Amino acid sequence: MVADIKSELPFDIRSVETLQIDFSNPAFLSDLRKLLQRSLRDPEVLDELEKRRIPSNPVTAPLSDSKIFIEDLPWLWGYCEVLKREREAATVWEITRDLFWPREALFFETIKEAIRKRRKHYFMVENSEGVLRKVEAIKHELQQELSKNEITELLHFVAIDTQYFVLWPIAVVLYDADLATRRGGIICEPMQSHVGEDSFDKLVRKLFLQHARSGDLDAFEQRILDLDWTQRRQEATFDIALDGKVVDDLATAFVKIWNEKIIEEAQKKAGDDKTALLNTWYIGGTGE
Repeated sequence: MVADIKSELPFDIRSVETLQIDFSNPAFLSDLRKLLQRSLRDPEVLDELEKRRIPSNPVTAPLSDSKIFIEDLPWLWGYCEVLKREREAATVWEITRDLFWPREALFFETIKEAIRKRRKHYFMVENSEGVLRKVEAIKHELQQELSKNEITELLHFVAIDTQYFVLWPIAVVLYDADLATRRGGIICEPMQSHVGEDSFDKLVRKLFLQHARSGDLDAFEQRILDLDWTQRRQEATFDIALDGKVVDDLATAFVKIWNEKIIEEAQKKAGDDKTALLNTWYIGGTGE
């Protein structure tokens, strides 16, 4: 646990080991990083923390020696479930600090399929030179098979200030967030430091790409269902499905920030280009 040094810990967790730092200090992230690195190196952790160190915490205590099956945790979504949800969604809104997916052939196949089936993708990315270069590279790659008009109508990126990502490096994806009755969302594999480490995920990617090349992606989901259960049990990393209220709040914030950026972008255009941008990408109306 991490807490502000100026805050008094609640009575029921005072015995739990806690890293306490001064959040009012502009360098608090650096301080936290040093504490965590030292904690990982030193089993004794810190002298001042050792006085309060206990062998378990409120999470590990009740789970000790218990077995939990993935079927018992419906809020953990495997790769197959996420792909199915994404392929069903009419619109996908993604908030991501780093566009790591362009390194994946699967990314381009899913985006190409979405564009061909008239599904819209909204990407909110970090306003940094490196990320914006990736955006241009993505568009260039897609133009090898799709028209520029198709891409412009169904795929759009807006760059937002880095401050929005300071404590949120993990990607968040919202499905059909413009439809209150169908909203859903996930946090993308928050336990993973690198994409693609899961052997089951690699198998799914391979099967997906095989079907994509043959132009029969609708058969992909059935192929996954036909996998032996022992293969499916090999999956080790999962996305976390978001609660409905969380999705609603994120969708509201997304719309506000997205529309502000679309208006800024439109102000730099004129005539038909301006009208087309607002009509296509301003969420909830024309923006005029």
